Amino acid sequence: MIVSRAKFKAYPAKLVLTNRCSDKGSSKAIKMELSEIEISDQDLAVVKNLSPDNHVQVTLTADDLE
Repeated sequence: MIVSRAKFKAYPAKLVLTNRCSDKGSSKAIKMELSEIEISDQDLAVVKNLSPDNHVQVTLTADDLE
C-alpha cells in the first residue's frame, strides 16, 4: 500500500459536525468548507487523486490561538 501525503494551509469558511444514532447504529461526519487555500501543485495532485472509498487521515492545526 502506497501512502501519499499532502499538506496545505487554508481557513475554514464553514464547519458542520453531524452525530446520528439509530437502531441500526451510529454515524459521525465532519464537513468543512475551506477558503484561501495555499497548496503546491504536487500536493494538489495528491488530493485530486483521492476517491470516495479511500480512507484518509487528517490533522488539523490552529496557527493562531491567541
